[in-house]
This record gives sequence, C-alpha cells and structure tokens, in this order.
Amino acid sequence: MKALSLSVKTSHDSVVIQIARAYWSVIRTFEAKSQSSHSRLLILSLFRKGASFNQNQIATILDLDRTVAHRILKTMVKDDVLTERRSEVGRQILLTLTPHGEQVREGLIRERTSLDKRIARQLNPGELENLIKMLEQIAALNDSDICAKKRKVLDKKEAYLSTDWALHE
Repeated sequence: MKALSLSVKTSHDSVVIQIARAYWSVIRTFEAKSQSSHSRLLILSLFRKGASFNQNQIATILDLDRTVAHRILKTMVKDDVLTERRSEVGRQILLTLTPHGEQVREGLIRERTSLDKRIARQLNPGELENLIKMLEQIAALNDSDICAKKRKVLDKKEAYLSTDWALHE
C-alpha cells in the first residue's frame, strides 16, 4: 500500500474529521427517525430473531459502562421496547424485543436501506465499491495497537455490528 502524505491545514483537510462528520450525520439521521439515542440504536442492533441478552452481555459487547447500560435498558423496558424474563438456567434476567421493539427495529432497517439507496444514487458502482474498501481499510488501521482484552471486546462488538448494526432483516 502506498503511503499518503497529507498536510492538514484546516478541518476540511482532515480525513478523520470528514469520517467523523459522515458518521455523525448518519447517526443523527437514525436518531431523528427513531427518536432514540445512539446507545439505544446500538442496543437495538443486537436483537434479531428472538435473540436475548443479559445486561452484562450488552454492556460488554457494546463496550458501555454497566451503569449507563443498566439505565438505558431500564428505560427501554419502561418504553415497551424490551421485555425482561428470568433465565431458565441461573439467576440472570434476559432481555428480548417486544412486538413494539420489533416494529422499531424494522423501521430502522427500512431507514438504513433508504439511506443506502440515497448514497448509492450519489456514487457510481466503482466509487461505491472503492468507498467501502477504503472504509474497511480505515477501520482496520489501528487494530494492531489495541490490547488483547480490548480486541476481544471489539471482536464481539464487530461480530454483532457487522451483521446487524447494518440492521439486516
């Protein structure tokens, strides 16, 4: 891979700032459409086809503080997005999507699909393919710098998010 020499003069020249702007633009779209926070969107992305998790699993997968995760999850239960039930094994309380939560998630899938189409209309197929490849390269840039424990947490997170943050059906 050829090294890129980049002289950053303004925030408009910063690759990182432009990636962050694009990311937050997408997140703000999802937040507005769903009337949910970024953390709630990430939590919703984990649940698919009857999946259930306990609060610690959700906090670990998404690398959220357990107290923050607990507060968000309790609100989601109160809002009838998630339901709690006792595990058949052990003392864990498992969370699953309610029918209302399924509808919210399906709405996010529709929004993600719509946003994908809007982006695809702005780019030709080659540009879209290059964009995806470049984003994958950028996502992998710092992998070797992450400690083993953090890498394990991120691997779990990426396994869920790569298959479902995209909010596949």
